[in-house]
This record gives sequence, C-alpha cells and structure tokens, in this order.
Amino acid sequence: MQAAPTLSLIVSGDPTRAIWHELAIGPKVAEWFEAVSPEDPALYHRDHAERGRIDTMLGRLVSLGVSEAHELELKVQAERADPTQTL
Repeated sequence: MQAAPTLSLIVSGDPTRAIWHELAIGPKVAEWFEAVSPEDPALYHRDHAERGRIDTMLGRLVSLGVSEAHELELKVQAERADPTQTL
C-alpha cells in the first residue's frame, strides 16, 4: 500500500491508460491484493488503517477499466454491507 501514491501519479492521464492493460499492471495489482488478503483479511474491512488508500487505488483502477479491480471493489462493498460474511 505504500506504493499507492506513486501508482496514483502514474494512473492519471490517457497515455498511461494503455500500460495498465498492455503490461497487465492493473490486473497484477489486483492479483497481489487477492494474494495477500488471506494473510491480512482485514484488508477488506471498513476500519483498516489503509482503507482510504485501498479505496482510492481500486477506484482509479476501475476507472481505467481493470475488471479485476472492480471485482475487488465489490468484495469490499459486500464486507461493508455484512462484515460477518466470509469473502
């Protein structure tokens, strides 16, 4: 999550839109998030210390059309709606 501010700078602007898809950077970020979530299930929780960064990064990736990020965003929203459900 410490890389989020740097990644956010890269995300802005149309010329960079292609690299998120052509180099599969967006899906790789989403895959990383999925890979570490079993180690830190609280990543989905509304009170996670990095919630703001996570939401910002997922939102930007979704705006770039990264479908994997949208799927993660839905999981975060589901946790907010029902924190007792298992993701």
